[in-house]
Amino acid sequence: MAATETVFSGKKKMIVGFIILFVLVIAAVVFFLFGREKGYRTISISELFGDVMAETNGNEFEAYPDMHLKEGHALNTYQESYVRMALDEDKYVKLEENSRAEFRTLGASDSGNTVIYLDRGAITNEITRPLGEDESYVVHTPNAVLAVRGTFFRVEVKIDKKGEVLTDIYTYGGEVSCKRVLPNGETVEEKVLVSQGYCTTVSMDETHTVYVIEEIVPDRENVQPIHKDRIPEKDLVEVYVAALHGHEMFLPVEEIWEEIETREIKIEEHVSQYD
Repeated sequence: MAATETVFSGKKKMIVGFIILFVLVIAAVVFFLFGREKGYRTISISELFGDVMAETNGNEFEAYPDMHLKEGHALNTYQESYVRMALDEDKYVKLEENSRAEFRTLGASDSGNTVIYLDRGAITNEITRPLGEDESYVVHTPNAVLAVRGTFFRVEVKIDKKGEVLTDIYTYGGEVSCKRVLPNGETVEEKVLVSQGYCTTVSMDETHTVYVIEEIVPDRENVQPIHKDRIPEKDLVEVYVAALHGHEMFLPVEEIWEEIETREIKIEEHVSQYD
């Protein structure tokens, strides 16, 4: 009788063990299929040059290639330095020299929401595919909020001779929606659409913000055309390479190349995200 009870006890333990193993396998499958969707998105550094520092919780440390940045991380570039980053394999960011950008929102892997704060300097953004209905890509500056769908644009924050903050927006491809931010932090709901081939400047003093443009365009209030001879050299090469890879720009690729040749720009001295 005791032997029979021992056999049954052993079988019972085996059954319980198989049940536990089965539950663990199911849990692992569920996590693999669904749990990873709840993970957090990251931005990875694809290339950097010069003095680039990462910052989190007030602590600064040296950035490096293949480094992953999470929400709350910031990057600082210094003189003659820059850094390139990739997000979701279809969004690319270049932070130019003497710049600081903080990644306030990256969201979960299934959210598609990106919020970048550019405190100073310049950032070039390329979104190679149109954003989905549940996706957003927003760049904040001290006096502007820029929202996009699918585009190629550059934003620069600088201080003029009067000490006022300026935000320059150049839309080379696609469209950018711009809202002004008042000195008290309030966002003006009125939007200005900066379509490809146009640019604008937002100025902020102690009391208000305004759009500042040099050239009046009929039916396009607060924006002005981008003249190819005024495009910064580095931007011109970026626009050319992106156009070569199928990104629609406000200028045909042949005309961009003609401008590069006219300026005698050595394109091999510039590195692209596509390299």
